[in-house]
Amino acid sequence: MMRLFLIFLATSTILVMNGCDSSKTAVDKATDDGILIMGNTSEPKGLDPHIVSGVLENNVIRALFEGLVVEHPSKDGVALPGMAEKWYPKNPQKPDEWIFELRKDAQWSDGTPITADDFIFSFRRILTPALASDYSFMLYYIIGAEDFHKGKTKDFSTVKVSAPDSHTLKVNLRSPIPFLPEITKHYTWFPVPKHIIEKHGKPENRFNPWTKPQNIQSNGAFTLKSWKLNDHIEIQ
Repeated sequence: MMRLFLIFLATSTILVMNGCDSSKTAVDKATDDGILIMGNTSEPKGLDPHIVSGVLENNVIRALFEGLVVEHPSKDGVALPGMAEKWYPKNPQKPDEWIFELRKDAQWSDGTPITADDFIFSFRRILTPALASDYSFMLYYIIGAEDFHKGKTKDFSTVKVSAPDSHTLKVNLRSPIPFLPEITKHYTWFPVPKHIIEKHGKPENRFNPWTKPQNIQSNGAFTLKSWKLNDHIEIQ
């Protein structure tokens, strides 16, 4: 199992690792142990995709969470299946209504199935005014999203996202956008675990402790193992 260390205070950590074998560098020792070390320069402000807004946080979030589509490893502007195995506009000549067919085997790290309801819950949460998300405007492409976020209506049904079934997500846009899949690569479009967030408090509470190592469940390539403040985050 590959482990990933994101280091904030690289000097102290490297000294500790080198203390085990002076003939090897920290990178050599980590490679032998199946560990990838990445410098993150500073402490992330959090791991909640709906609250954070920086590159430091993005480095960790993209390892823990996965959106509808993911980046191609070598081709810019090319989307690969993520939580969605297929995606397409209902009318290719007017791409203002998109269908995302979700993977039926997708799960949170605790084994709970991921469904279209997780995405709808996530969209509602980030657009809820009380959460005060810095990046909520990333969803303004959706019909009704801006009005709901700005409090012009409290009726979320006016936000045109829906689930025809548990593994189909439908998104209606304010205007045709042929590159919508590229937009969904941003972590504000990622799903968050409804069952975990609601277990630990109100979804709109910015201090909901759902992202603490002992609580968090994710859907990406890695899971959070530990977070030592001002030192490192370990994911595996």
